[in-house]
Amino acid sequence: VAAIIVLINIVGKSCVVCGEYPCDSSHKYIGHYVLLNEITDTHVWYQDPGRNRCMHQCRMPIDMFNEARRSVGTDDDILVVYHKKGKCFDDKRSSTKTNPEQPTKQQQQQQ
Repeated sequence: VAAIIVLINIVGKSCVVCGEYPCDSSHKYIGHYVLLNEITDTHVWYQDPGRNRCMHQCRMPIDMFNEARRSVGTDDDILVVYHKKGKCFDDKRSSTKTNPEQPTKQQQQQQ
């Protein structure tokens, strides 16, 4: 399971459903992270955590979205967060100390 988070410039951009992003037009760049859901031939579907009043997926024409994500200031930032189903931590993390007085499993094995 993976989540794809994209940094976009919201100045002058709009969701087809919600309308234009409310922002000060005197700025050339306002960075904003969105969660990518789907890409079609014509649109990008995404969740926008900054628009909590919207209870739907936002949608933007693919050309506008690409312009927003490639804007100066975004550095084309895309984050991919991967979660292996059924396992939150790997074996190395499971041996992390919870009590500063108690040695970790790795320290016990070395003794």
